[in-house]
Amino acid sequence: MVLFKVGDLDITPFIVAGSYAVSSQPEYDTWYDGNRTERRGIKRWKLKGSFNVKFMDANDYRSFLSTLQEALTIQGYVEATVYNNKTRTITENPIPVFVDFEPPNIEPLAGREDNEEISIRVTER
Repeated sequence: MVLFKVGDLDITPFIVAGSYAVSSQPEYDTWYDGNRTERRGIKRWKLKGSFNVKFMDANDYRSFLSTLQEALTIQGYVEATVYNNKTRTITENPIPVFVDFEPPNIEPLAGREDNEEISIRVTER
């Protein structure tokens, strides 16, 4: 099963078990009525969340970085296939998502268990 895929690169094997928390969240229009009671209406549902990845091989890490860089559009998003935890479904077609992460200062060393995890935050455009 695919959890997160950009282009031909399936990031699923690098996702740390138990860290994947991406699901559809409501996006609201909020207003206050005459009694100052907050009211909300759902505008749309949007995939949001985060997960951690860990690379044991420097080549996988470089492939991950270069794939994201190549897929990045001028508007700052990538087209990705994403698994939704709430509906237990995978997007049928790649969707535009913002991907935010901060890579570690040191590249992963082959086979080292102490390689740093990278936290990735995704938000549907």
